[in-house]
Amino acid sequence: MYIVTTKQVLKVNGTEIDNLEHLCELVENCSTDSLHFDLDDNRVIVLNYETAKIATSRILKRHKIPSAMSADLWLFILMGCLLGIRLGIN
Repeated sequence: MYIVTTKQVLKVNGTEIDNLEHLCELVENCSTDSLHFDLDDNRVIVLNYETAKIATSRILKRHKIPSAMSADLWLFILMGCLLGIRLGIN
């Protein structure tokens, strides 16, 4: 039996999360081999970044889910990447 509970992600790879957009940006722009999610109950979830990307793609395809996140979050990440490239940040 599985018990589903709601947990808040406080940090990704040691960076405190400001909001959902910030969380998505940190995950999508991950430059390390693993993602460390610090949760509000003092637990840490560690995922291999490349394996998680592949698994996400397979899960979305299997369950016919069109996107891993909403269009507004994709737009936010895309704009951040474009601005970062123009400013020479990335």
